[in-house]
Amino acid sequence: MFRIILLAVISSLLYFTTSAQSILQWDKQTADLGMILEENGLVAVDFTFTNKGSEKLKITEIIADCGCTTGEFTQDSVSIDAQGKVQVTFDPHNRPGEFSKMILVKNSTSAQADTLFITGQVLAMPVNVERYYPIQIGFLRVRQKTIELGQVINNSRTTKNIEVYNASEDSLAIDYTSVNFPSHVAVSFTPTKLAPKSRGFMTVAYDGAKKGELGFQQDLISFKTSPDAGEYYQWPLVAYINEYFSPLSKKELAIAPKLKVSALEIELGNISADQVVTKSLTLKNDGKQNLLFRKVETNCVCVTVSPTLDVLQPGEEIVISISFDPKDRFGIDHKFITFFTNDPQMPTLTVTLKSTIQ
Repeated sequence: MFRIILLAVISSLLYFTTSAQSILQWDKQTADLGMILEENGLVAVDFTFTNKGSEKLKITEIIADCGCTTGEFTQDSVSIDAQGKVQVTFDPHNRPGEFSKMILVKNSTSAQADTLFITGQVLAMPVNVERYYPIQIGFLRVRQKTIELGQVINNSRTTKNIEVYNASEDSLAIDYTSVNFPSHVAVSFTPTKLAPKSRGFMTVAYDGAKKGELGFQQDLISFKTSPDAGEYYQWPLVAYINEYFSPLSKKELAIAPKLKVSALEIELGNISADQVVTKSLTLKNDGKQNLLFRKVETNCVCVTVSPTLDVLQPGEEIVISISFDPKDRFGIDHKFITFFTNDPQMPTLTVTLKSTIQ
């Protein structure tokens, strides 16, 4: 019954929230708390506001849509153009998985309620640590052998938190005198020292601009810990880097370069394993600006493309040769050729080479 009443109150307040402009100017109205370890307990975040009304005001009430979320607020009057604060606290106990919680903030000078949100993901403490973190490297237990960053933009920095468990009897920290990271990668622990028999995060920051490449990329990171486990911790790190394009208007898109290919799939049919097969493919710039080829990538050294591609003028086309050496291969086979260009609508275009090797 209480929950029904609460939902009714929230629904009515939301009507006022969306029907008028707030006199409270917030530094943010949504806070992503990220990944939260359940055993670490309460997590708090501050929301700061500025009084943009015509008189002093007080925060009179905070209503949350869940008993796991509470709010504290500035008790004093907030003068015109002065700042106040609302602190929202979330309790992750017995709440595994992703969450989104809504908080309504009422003030003394308006019938309108302001809406705040907190989001995140709670990671429950596993019952069986060894089973949940099956891979042990030195003193650390982890879930995966490879760090997969997924899609990365080539003008920005991507960060990923990896769950780690300190299986030792001592606090564990990265020994930065032993690190071997590429210049575009940084690694740290959160907290800086992992307590014995406890969890934390290994934070990997990847700078796509510094890497200066496109497509599939693989690196290796290695370091020692203090105390020394007697070996280097090593992880392969993989990412797929895409080029950034600023938003374009319809007029700009209409004159942008555009890659067109004569076929997205090339059927080689039944072929012999001891015979190199070559096929032709026509590429055309269907746009009104120069088409620039950033890179041509294949998923196997057994596939080659010639000639080297550089630029196509508007309306220009070129016939390229794609050669496939099926030596030591057998059965149904698919190979991929990916073209990276400055076509803003399709910056990567992949052609599939299909065959059955006998």
